[in-house]
Amino acid sequence: MTDPASYLPASSPALSPADQETLNALYVRGTLSNTLRVYERDLLYITAWKAARFGTVLDWSESNATALA
Repeated sequence: MTDPASYLPASSPALSPADQETLNALYVRGTLSNTLRVYERDLLYITAWKAARFGTVLDWSESNATALA
């Protein structure tokens, strides 16, 4: 299982460093390991589906055609 801190988004310029650190700590403490496992499994499934269906890797953000396929 991946460490919760690896899922943290990039720093927000609108937040002070102290606020960002506080939010990061809340995220790490508040995200259950089971939730992270589900996120990882779902991401693997979506990645495999996109590769099989379109022959390409995931892009963020996805096109409307891919999202509606």
